Amino acid sequence: MRHQYRAIFPQSGMWQYNRLPLISETLPFLLLWSQKAASTVVLKWFFLKAGLLEEALRYNSFVHVFETEIFKKRPSYAHAVKKALENDGLPVLKFVRDPAARAFSSYLFLNRPLLYSLTDDPAFYWRRRALQYARGANAPVDSIFSFTEFLSWLNEEARPDIDGHLAPQYTKIEEQLGTRLQIYRAEMLDEAIAEIETRFALPRTSHEELNAIRESKHHRPKDPRADTLERIINEGLPNPATTRLRLPEFDTATMQAYPKVKALISAYFADDYRAYGYKLDE
Repeated sequence: MRHQYRAIFPQSGMWQYNRLPLISETLPFLLLWSQKAASTVVLKWFFLKAGLLEEALRYNSFVHVFETEIFKKRPSYAHAVKKALENDGLPVLKFVRDPAARAFSSYLFLNRPLLYSLTDDPAFYWRRRALQYARGANAPVDSIFSFTEFLSWLNEEARPDIDGHLAPQYTKIEEQLGTRLQIYRAEMLDEAIAEIETRFALPRTSHEELNAIRESKHHRPKDPRADTLERIINEGLPNPATTRLRLPEFDTATMQAYPKVKALISAYFADDYRAYGYKLDE
């Protein structure tokens, strides 16, 4: 069954980490994105601007299904992206996220309740690899591993075919774009969307529309009052389906209090910090 757990995609150029960019003939830019960096919200906004959001949601409430099964499956789509990348006059936009916050979200991605038992979800393969690193080859699938162990595993694994939810945000595409590429931070999403819509004379997205595209059943809310961060960093996250824990917030500012965590994050996500302007000592 191993092949069912692996999510192996071509790992260079525009396909790296399965992040085929977003493009529409109705929009005057190419949009880059990364998993765990507001990708669902950004995709909904992109479809809204392209006039496809209602169709996408009718097809499946999880818009990534329409993205992969319909929108990007068109025979000419990859060719259109390649042509757009070669067009020096076409602006390229990318939404990014605080690397430390994203690292914590990636850890939670491997600790979703469904992954604590045998499943065909591709992330199960990567959870098993993290568990093998932290607990040995025979570790039960419902074993726990800490955030620190997860980060240590990422640094040891460092595979070019790793799942995009676990990979750095920076990709090879960006090396060739130079000043064509404009970075926008997910932490300032409303302001970024307003700036893009003004820049390209697009219809303004209303507050109601923004609130609607933010709605997502797969997001897990964080609580700044949560006292579980030390436990997660040093011990691990028990199965959230059976143990109710308030999930703490975590970002680059938070990690300053944890030198080992900071060292591991700054090493694995070095390109993200270098390319996107987040300061390691914030």
